[in-house]
Amino acid sequence: MAKKGLWDNIHAKRERGESPAKPGQEGYPKTLDIMEYGGKIPVYDAGGRTELKGIDLSDLDKKDIKLLHKHSEHHTKEHVEHMVDKIEEGETFTQSHTSAMKKTGK
Repeated sequence: MAKKGLWDNIHAKRERGESPAKPGQEGYPKTLDIMEYGGKIPVYDAGGRTELKGIDLSDLDKKDIKLLHKHSEHHTKEHVEHMVDKIEEGETFTQSHTSAMKKTGK
């Protein structure tokens, strides 16, 4: 008989009528408790690099870091720096790119 996996355990818990464990509760995986990182997901993407063209990216989400690393191949440091500032202010990647194109160009 094969060993039961994660989804077997999840389905069994649902059948018993139990709800999933919440962050901080017993049984909640430590690796998923992102609140210990200030609510941000730790960065493991882009080879763990949180610096790009001399710009600190550690305050950004993993998705934005990945996009910026790819995006920086064809844009200047000033352009990327402007985008990072705008993303930290709450703009989306697209909004920050539009703003950076108007201000710094390529």
